[in-house]
Amino acid sequence: MYMKDYTQSQRHIMIYKILSENPDGMNINSIHNILKRYGYNVSERTIRRDMHCLSRILHISETDTRPVSYVLKEIVINNMNMSFNNLQAIRLIQELIKPYQHLDVGLNAERLMQKVLECLPTDQKNWLQHNSPLLQVNLSELVNENDYDPDIKNIVEQAILTEKCIKIKYYSFHNNTTQIRTIEPYFIEISEGCFHLWAYCHKRSEIRDFRLSRILSAEMTSKKYVRKEELLDIALSNRFENMSGREAVLIKLKFKGFSTRYVKEYYSKRADKLEDCNDGSVIFELNVAITPEIKRWILGFGSGVEVLEPADLREDIRKKAFKMLSVYEK
Repeated sequence: MYMKDYTQSQRHIMIYKILSENPDGMNINSIHNILKRYGYNVSERTIRRDMHCLSRILHISETDTRPVSYVLKEIVINNMNMSFNNLQAIRLIQELIKPYQHLDVGLNAERLMQKVLECLPTDQKNWLQHNSPLLQVNLSELVNENDYDPDIKNIVEQAILTEKCIKIKYYSFHNNTTQIRTIEPYFIEISEGCFHLWAYCHKRSEIRDFRLSRILSAEMTSKKYVRKEELLDIALSNRFENMSGREAVLIKLKFKGFSTRYVKEYYSKRADKLEDCNDGSVIFELNVAITPEIKRWILGFGSGVEVLEPADLREDIRKKAFKMLSVYEK
């Protein structure tokens, strides 16, 4: 029953996407042919039921032509009047979406907010544009994703909706190599201002995080897949910030000095255990996958942190610290 509902939801999203990409409207036969191309083997009668269901939640109109075409209309907002708290919330949303305007989803969010502004009374609109001193939003600097390919993103989205494997050419930043991989795409995530694709990699036999802009080409295959939910749950639970890996281990770190206050302020909720010591230091424990990113995070604290466990991580950080020292002793 769950899989049936899930498949129907996927089909509804696909129909919504088809109508969005064809503003002049689509008839049942045309929608049926496109769905069939992507592997949705359902009858036209089923699609008619889908359209009836979608029409109750979306603004879809029918043309007077024969055959009937379905047109997805944009939502019209009129005569909005906001409370002060609502205006503050709009102000927050405006600021939050600014770092994402280089992404298509961020640009669409900006356009939506512009529509909202156009429907406000003049005085409220002016307040938002010129006179909102009570709320200032300071956002962390994000990495701009300027070079992702929209066509590749579209192929990835279609593969997710149809649960089909894709073959990609991927540039690995850590290894400085380009490889061909077959993957099972599960979902796209926005992290640090960039699109990331979470997928099962056949070559590595594990869930991996692929940055979309590093996918140089993508090709849809005919091979269907079943989501490996258990592996995905493990990968997501093993990550720290945007750091992820297959196997989690217990790391134990001792922070001291300024780093103690910094970790307690910004990372206390990330820890599995945070223990104050009599000397003013703090022991930070976390089950997480050890990745190059988490090593850089530890090294970023310099002498303010000591790796207590595991032994191999402690030795790795020690060697890197001595290597850094040798640079400055020349």
